[in-house]
Amino acid sequence: MTLRNYIKEIFQASPGNFSFILFSALLSIPTIILSEWQIYTIPVLLLLILSLLFGERFVVAIIIISLFTLVGEFNRTLRPLIQFVDFTLLAILFLKKFGLYFSYFYKVPWSILSFLILYFSAMIISSVMSSYPLAGVGIIARQFVFFIITYVFYSLINDEVDIKNYFLSITLVACVLVTISFVSFISEGFSLLNIISKDRTRVSALMTNLEAFTNFFVVAFPLVLGNLLLKKDSFRIKINWLLLIYVSIGLALAMSRSAIIGVVVSTAIIFFMLRRKSFYRLTLSLIFLVLIFLLYEPLNEMMSLFLRIEEGMSARDYLWKMSFDMINDFPIFGVGPGVYKYEMFNYYPYMLNEFFGK
Repeated sequence: MTLRNYIKEIFQASPGNFSFILFSALLSIPTIILSEWQIYTIPVLLLLILSLLFGERFVVAIIIISLFTLVGEFNRTLRPLIQFVDFTLLAILFLKKFGLYFSYFYKVPWSILSFLILYFSAMIISSVMSSYPLAGVGIIARQFVFFIITYVFYSLINDEVDIKNYFLSITLVACVLVTISFVSFISEGFSLLNIISKDRTRVSALMTNLEAFTNFFVVAFPLVLGNLLLKKDSFRIKINWLLLIYVSIGLALAMSRSAIIGVVVSTAIIFFMLRRKSFYRLTLSLIFLVLIFLLYEPLNEMMSLFLRIEEGMSARDYLWKMSFDMINDFPIFGVGPGVYKYEMFNYYPYMLNEFFGK
């Protein structure tokens, strides 16, 4: 069957696909006609063609990947357009499935709905009782939009394949971030000595917030590991091993202690659920390795350097203390959402011109 006939059959089977792709193309016009963004014309057109061939699941995957990789520090000018296109496509997919028939909308489980009611009620009451009642308006609005977007993604799930598509998309996001970090590591002339030295370079391309960057590794690692333990055929097992190694490279480049701890804990949970005997063996092996590193001086120094023990909690303990002090002073309603940045100076443990103060 020729490509032309294949596309023709797609249109005949689902005429709505044509209008959907046409609307996507119209949304992408600013990207194509503006001179500074003409470099994105080819990938945009390629994605439109692939969306036509592979359908809505591919579109959802692209939305997830673009939202998590192209809206950071990649291009601040392009970011609003990407968000506009992605959220508009999500709305189209949602309306295509449900229309405006509210009775067809998926019902949110009562446990989650109760949580959301309490959550927003607490934020609103805290804002009203705050010394800065308007500081939390933007935060509450963003949280509300976030939960709406989450609900739309939830509503687009039809079966197990859609859930797997979400998992695969998040894993691909982690791979994209690792790839860009690795390219940055090489292009900027870093070496392994830069990574393991005391004044290490921590590579995290696309995002300046390192902890947000490594969250994708913490989520992707157990997903790949669980998939590895459940698969039977050798080809998929090899692919998942490669993915685990690749994500581990990203962890090493970022050198985030919280991410490493998150991966260790999630790995333990996965093995406990799927491989109970292996869990006990791994636990004993880990305890044995920790004891060796603690008791053997050269290895102890290496672990201290790797985990940056000499840095303590990187001043987080001071931030926690400031927060606890605020809670003690405002135990019922708190200081209010968005007010921390104003109240923190009343509890600051440093002079502002000192190193940690800056």
